[in-house]
Amino acid sequence: MTNPRLVAGLEVLDDGPGVRITWDQGTEQGASLPTRYFEGVSVEDDLGIVQSIGLTNEREITIKFADLTSYLQKEKKVDLLLIFPDREPFIACRHPGMGDRYFLKMHLTFTDENELEQATFEQSVRLGPI
Repeated sequence: MTNPRLVAGLEVLDDGPGVRITWDQGTEQGASLPTRYFEGVSVEDDLGIVQSIGLTNEREITIKFADLTSYLQKEKKVDLLLIFPDREPFIACRHPGMGDRYFLKMHLTFTDENELEQATFEQSVRLGPI
């Protein structure tokens, strides 16, 4: 993912608050990842505030929150880890060993008025054992 970012900050979606994440197409092998690769996204939600996550448009993932308002009464930050599958089945990528995993950490901070103040993203990869 090149230049991950929020489409429009914290939004009121069909059934509550959420965020839409988009990114630029990318370069090299990442540019050829098909849309169905991103359909495999999951989220590590230790906070218990994610209602759903999924690909909603090309290069757009939507995260819908469950009861975010109550959570923000106690905490003013949200850290979520988006998990993507190994790329090998989707592009011309061959490597020995087990599958790799790709991660996108999203960090959101909120004001005392529960307005989104900042969104940052950090990417990482965990190579599978050989």
